[in-house]
Amino acid sequence: MHVDCDFTSLESIRGAAAKVLSIVGNGGLDVICLNAGINGGKGDTKDGYDVVMQVNHIAQMLLIAELNPALEKAAAQRGEARVVFHSSMARMVVCMPKILKEVYKQKDETVKTIPACALVKAPRTWPEDVQMLSKDDVVGTYGLSKACNFCMWSALHDKLIGKPREAR
Repeated sequence: MHVDCDFTSLESIRGAAAKVLSIVGNGGLDVICLNAGINGGKGDTKDGYDVVMQVNHIAQMLLIAELNPALEKAAAQRGEARVVFHSSMARMVVCMPKILKEVYKQKDETVKTIPACALVKAPRTWPEDVQMLSKDDVVGTYGLSKACNFCMWSALHDKLIGKPREAR
């Protein structure tokens, strides 16, 4: 069955998720494969987010949140459900080494993580030291969006296994 979904519209994502939930019903959803992405784009979506950041990260986060009840049903019935993330090596170009230090709780005063302004609605102001990340190119917002997905994967993994990273 085909369900249309426009990742530049949060309303479309919610609508598509509602259709998927009605289709799978009590059977649950075994797999979500997150493969949407754009490499370039300028401007903001009608929701007010950077178009690359919304399509590549925010929309995917929302889709997981909306479809989580169906994933939980499948896992309860069949012992597992999966979320498959697709990413890019561009995540390494931007700030991934710094993000990894934060994720793994390495103590380093110079560590910086994803600038909060990357995930806010327009108008956004980029701090002086990371303004190069705001460019609409592979080295900028695209790589940053893929780094965000890595962080989302890591946080979701920790939540689902029920253990904070420090406890492992």
